[in-house]
Amino acid sequence: MTPEAYSHLEFAADTLAVLDATDTPASVLVGLSCGALWGVQVAADHPARVRALICLGPQVPLAPTHLDRIVYPFAERLDTTDGWAKYNRYHWTEGGYLDFLEFFARQCCTEPHSTKQIDDFIEWALDTDPVKLVASDEGMEACGLESFRSVCARVSAPVLVIHGDGDELAHHGRGAALATVTGGELITVAGGGHFLQAREPVLVNHSIKRFVDRLAGQPSDPRLRRGGNRSADADEGVDTRSEQAEAGALPVVADRAGTRPP
Repeated sequence: MTPEAYSHLEFAADTLAVLDATDTPASVLVGLSCGALWGVQVAADHPARVRALICLGPQVPLAPTHLDRIVYPFAERLDTTDGWAKYNRYHWTEGGYLDFLEFFARQCCTEPHSTKQIDDFIEWALDTDPVKLVASDEGMEACGLESFRSVCARVSAPVLVIHGDGDELAHHGRGAALATVTGGELITVAGGGHFLQAREPVLVNHSIKRFVDRLAGQPSDPRLRRGGNRSADADEGVDTRSEQAEAGALPVVADRAGTRPP
């Protein structure tokens, strides 16, 4: 089990293998967190296979991360297990894996009343083991020579980024930067954490549907606006907080249409 087996190139190859095995000539790819890395790679290397790319809380190296995430080294023994010191290979492999998962899940779901999502995440994460997780983390360093920014520049498919401004794992600035570099669209969810698909599934699913329908030239159901999605005003870059508040939906702010930088 080597880190290279968990590199972004391997994950991209896995994506293509699934498309091939299911006889899917092209698809809309949706990636969460680091899944944006694999999706961008596939879209850049195989443009005919990707009709659009949608990234949720993208953890991509286009902007600084939260400072508390870089205080403690991953590959060194530490004399503390407080906070992000739990994100450490020795803590994971020497009895602290569950302790880490409980902490990490709460960073993913920072919104109130997230107990169910946190419990589900921990149960899912226990399906693997810390040794594999260490390899997958180290695989992030086993990337190719091409910079991620240059990979983004090769993406021709339409891109939608959905990111919560309360995301404690992937800084919102990273999602905003991905939208800018790819000429994509950005939906910022006020107060949203990292697991928007779990905490706000209606908002996320409706946003995806509206985006895909628009690309396909199909009208979207206007009732979807109550889900906190992009409105006609948002397409013009207008702040939609008042409208969404009146609709009783989670506010969506700072929406903007994409413009690829020169």
